[in-house]
Amino acid sequence: AVVSTQSTGERIVIEKLIQMTQSLDPIIRVTATKLLVRLSHQSDVVLFMVADILNNKLWANRYMTCKVIQKIKTPLNKDILHKLLTIMWTDYSENVRSVAAETIGVKGYGNALLKANEKQP
Repeated sequence: AVVSTQSTGERIVIEKLIQMTQSLDPIIRVTATKLLVRLSHQSDVVLFMVADILNNKLWANRYMTCKVIQKIKTPLNKDILHKLLTIMWTDYSENVRSVAAETIGVKGYGNALLKANEKQP
């Protein structure tokens, strides 16, 4: 578990920004993403809170979450990388599978893609 020194107010702001990244309005989405990226320079918690949306039942939310993760500078931990690999192979949405693979590559974990590909029939 990640130990956070963030206040409840800061967490609420991050949660609201995460919700805004799922907006249908592209201006709201882009602005929220930019703010999350700026906040991620100060705290690793942003990535973990964003990555939690990878479990969302709506494919569009999982898709947008991958796009946000691509922009956050925090390195992926093993759990998030494993989740992205699982999504890449098993998500019912072809778009989500594709963006998960793209996210892994953009974040610099191309070797994980190669290893995962070797295990597939």
